[in-house]
Amino acid sequence: MGSAHADALVRWSTTGAEADAQQAHAPVPDPACLYGLIGDVALEGSDGAETNPIAIAGNFLAYLSCAIGRAPYLPIGNTNHHPRLFFLHVGRSGRGRKGGAVSLVLRIDEALRALAKDLAPQVHRGGLSSREGLAGLIHDGYRVGHPLRAAEVLKKQSPRADQLRQNSPFVAIVRRQQMAENQVSPVLFLDFDGVLHPSDAPSGAMFCHLPAFEVVLRDHPSWDIVLSTDWRITQLLDDLKAPFSPDIAARIIGVTPDLSLPFDAAGARQREIEHWMAMNRPGAHWLAIDDRIEGFSEHCGQLFLVWRSFDYAPGLTPDQLTDLRRRLNSGTKR
Repeated sequence: MGSAHADALVRWSTTGAEADAQQAHAPVPDPACLYGLIGDVALEGSDGAETNPIAIAGNFLAYLSCAIGRAPYLPIGNTNHHPRLFFLHVGRSGRGRKGGAVSLVLRIDEALRALAKDLAPQVHRGGLSSREGLAGLIHDGYRVGHPLRAAEVLKKQSPRADQLRQNSPFVAIVRRQQMAENQVSPVLFLDFDGVLHPSDAPSGAMFCHLPAFEVVLRDHPSWDIVLSTDWRITQLLDDLKAPFSPDIAARIIGVTPDLSLPFDAAGARQREIEHWMAMNRPGAHWLAIDDRIEGFSEHCGQLFLVWRSFDYAPGLTPDQLTDLRRRLNSGTKR
């Protein structure tokens, strides 16, 4: 790092006479921390600009953690630590240059998507920090020329609505609307391996049971679909929808969260499903199609278990599809 960059880093890390006394004692990052690819992006992005190189580095680190994904992890004790980074940039409005730091990383993301869309990671942005922000989001909830209902806007822009102020009247209104609408929309949680194809299926036989499964789904149009398969950990939602027919893919509304539970934890998949239901469809009926009984509690009444023998599961059979029809019929009766 040159002397000019080091001086700029010190200047950004200290405050002037107009700053709060609390900010005046902020620590000064060591210039040596900006090295490698992260340092190159941070230094180039701040050169001749008003953006803090540390802020750029933090945003870029968080972006790269999305690109790496959850496949690699470091086991420490009984917990697997995945490369998930959360970056909080706090600064005075108009002086913290928060927007400039994140906009540079977003420009890198846009350029990467233009070159090769498949290489760009799945990134979710947004969030609300105040009642005013929620009111503005609902009031200005227009996308591509079409108004969105408050509940739909909240669901698209703020998947962690429970982190908002729970005493907000806007949150209460949206929650009541969601519950009223979702009472008639049961949710089907779908596994892939051992369900839509045999557990040891070669690439050419993947989703061999999907056509017959889609016939059953078309006879039950009220069911929304959420993917609970392990494929969701490494693939984007659009890629997960690709094997499905367009009319069925349109009914796939999301994936279950990854709660970082141990692979062999009893009831792990059910806990992920119940978390999704609490966040998105409280009070609605749900059914899970899965071949791994250990992912659910012993007395789970919402599991449609696909038969398997030890480590092999052939997938949905005609008889099981008949049974599934009956379960889907009973799920819509309230």
